[in-house]
Amino acid sequence: MNLENGSRIALTSIDIEQKPGVTIVKDGDISGALGSQSVLLLSSSAGKKSTVTFNKGEVDMKHVRMMYSDNSSSLKAQYAQIKGDIRDAFFYFSERNSLSFSNLSFQVDLKCESVTAECDGVEWSSDGKVKLVGSISPFEANINGGSWALDSINTLRVTSGAIKAPLLKLDSTAAFFPISGRFNKFELQVDSQNFRLSSDSSVALASVKLRSNDINLSPDESYPSGSMSFDGSINSATFGNIDRVGVANASMSLSLSRKPADTVQIDDGTISASATVKDSANDDASASVNLSSIRASASELTADFSMALNSLGTTVRIPPEHKSEKEGGDLSSIEANINLHEVPIGVTLARPFIFSGKLTAKEGIVNIAPINGVPLALDISVPSQELVYINVNHRFPGGSENLCNPKVNLNGGVNRINGQADFALNNGSVSLNLRNFVLEGNISMSAEDRNCKYVAGLICGAIGSIAGPAGAISGAYLCASKVQAAEKQASEKINEAIHDTISSYKFTLGQ
Repeated sequence: MNLENGSRIALTSIDIEQKPGVTIVKDGDISGALGSQSVLLLSSSAGKKSTVTFNKGEVDMKHVRMMYSDNSSSLKAQYAQIKGDIRDAFFYFSERNSLSFSNLSFQVDLKCESVTAECDGVEWSSDGKVKLVGSISPFEANINGGSWALDSINTLRVTSGAIKAPLLKLDSTAAFFPISGRFNKFELQVDSQNFRLSSDSSVALASVKLRSNDINLSPDESYPSGSMSFDGSINSATFGNIDRVGVANASMSLSLSRKPADTVQIDDGTISASATVKDSANDDASASVNLSSIRASASELTADFSMALNSLGTTVRIPPEHKSEKEGGDLSSIEANINLHEVPIGVTLARPFIFSGKLTAKEGIVNIAPINGVPLALDISVPSQELVYINVNHRFPGGSENLCNPKVNLNGGVNRINGQADFALNNGSVSLNLRNFVLEGNISMSAEDRNCKYVAGLICGAIGSIAGPAGAISGAYLCASKVQAAEKQASEKINEAIHDTISSYKFTLGQ
């Protein structure tokens, strides 16, 4: 104990024995007042000291024995009571569990549980040995900061909180928790940091509060035991090989517990968030993700998983094509120059696309059992534009003559595609197998110079040889015998192009 100005100490009933070079106090009592800034050292291990700094206090020690010499000194007391108003205190409950407090009433009673002449509540020597055994009376205080290890995986950085303890035991020689006991009120505010849900799953905390009315510290245990709730907001999450899912408006609520000689378990919990989703065309989609019934041990996490794609804006681009076709000889020929223009078709979700299943994260691998037959509705926006323009010319020695210019126009509009999707999660990518795509109605089109006599032979043969979807669409419309059937065939080709493009996308959770 360091005594500051204003401290007053009285020694009474002192029995002193003087020997050569040694002064021995065989028995006696010490009492007095502690001045402001006086410091009591409760425990010290590897430089980690638990201290109490007084505004004012009192000390009362019974059956004190002391020894003084030129080389050493020591003090023992069978019983001591130290109490007062505390300016601040810093408790190392264990090597990795420490909290600081301020402005509390404090009392420590130092004595062995079984009071005998051979057992002392206080032992001190000048060689650095300190042994304090006893109890800290019930107290309630605000927490100013510190760190709190839940287990070997997670140590929380504490910014504030509150604590209430009915009675704490003090044994400065204990292997793990020199200050031990039970807290019936325990609240910690935790700042931004990573929190491990299991060995390969974690969340980046934004602001979280830990609460419990059942935290137990045992001198034989490395970490606290008991049950806790963990509530707050998060910035991102990692599940196995799905790395850093960016989230917004994310909330987390977990029920944690740790039994003696065990690791922290997640017994139940939810994580709800808006997430960043990208498709393989690098288009953003907004999604909401919900994990419920979360359970986790050190090695495995399971949860009920649901995800809703709320909006998806992507563009299916039907690429341009060009082809020239010729019939005849060098002196006289018919040439057709076919120009197929690029068509950007906007694709959006007509309603949220929702799928759910069971998620398991273990040994770095995340699995979600296949989910089949999820309804999917897409709105496609077809622009008003020219799809194909064909220039047919008669070439002859000395010149050429334009014969006709067939063209196909897209009239524009919004159409609905209904279908089903089979969902699977593999190596961090969400893949969709789309099936039963059905386009409601037909894409509206129109044609010019449709009756050009060269369409049926020269042009349709040339368009039919073009591999891209634009050729198939144009050929279906321009070369069919009836306009209504042509529009239907062309619409089916657009439906196929959208299906093939969307089916190839990989939707990846992440930034």
